[in-house]
Amino acid sequence: MELPRIDEFIAAVELSGLIVSKNFALPHHINYKEDGTPVTAVDAEVNQELANYAKFWKIGFLGEEGNGTVDADYHLYVDPLDGTDAYVRGMAPGTIIGSIMHDGMPIMAVIHNPVTKQTWSAVRDEGAYYSRNRMPGERIVVAKNPKLKWRTAICAWPGVDNRFAKFQKRVLESNDFSDQQMGAFGIGGGLIASGLLHATAISGPTSAVETAAMSLIVREAGGFAVDFRHEIIERFELGMHKGKPDFLLPHGAIIACNPLVADALALHY
Repeated sequence: MELPRIDEFIAAVELSGLIVSKNFALPHHINYKEDGTPVTAVDAEVNQELANYAKFWKIGFLGEEGNGTVDADYHLYVDPLDGTDAYVRGMAPGTIIGSIMHDGMPIMAVIHNPVTKQTWSAVRDEGAYYSRNRMPGERIVVAKNPKLKWRTAICAWPGVDNRFAKFQKRVLESNDFSDQQMGAFGIGGGLIASGLLHATAISGPTSAVETAAMSLIVREAGGFAVDFRHEIIERFELGMHKGKPDFLLPHGAIIACNPLVADALALHY
């Protein structure tokens, strides 16, 4: 099977991002899904735009807002707008997240912020890259020697299990970390790969739609993704989540720039 080149994949995601940028800071009608998370017409339109690309490329598609095709060797796996709640309030951390998955493994990944025009991308075993305003990408690496406090972003969704909530509290109270909330989880993968953030964590089991791309981009920048048992995450099992096919994130995940950060976080879990 002939897959899209990474530049074609980036171009498709950035083009769909025009839907997001042209509607930024405008009033939005917000609907709420069964889990209480917001969704707008922008989410649905980007989801459909990328589903059309998957059909053109003749690969499967799994989007957070539906249009899924399970019976395929390769899938375009998409969160059409991570950070919808921040986006409708006129904040700019929201990203479009896309991964091309094979056998549960991300082999290409793109994280694109349509408002700031920033794009992080990676191809398995070919490195991670950062670009802005569609300029040629520069190869990026994680920060190898964190100084002072480690910068983290720990995300605990409503209804998170008690153990993770306690973990988040311990990190917030620790003198080792400077924790921050970003309004969108997925952009953390790009910031870690660029050396601007040291680690981010999310509770699981849950959908991997925000995590699969960042796990590849961070890996290709010299970091790694591990679960809370310190097992490296390479693949995501295809199953059911909230009544639809989805790749699943096992046991929670830490996306860390180096073993020291992962070890320090694990001590608090």
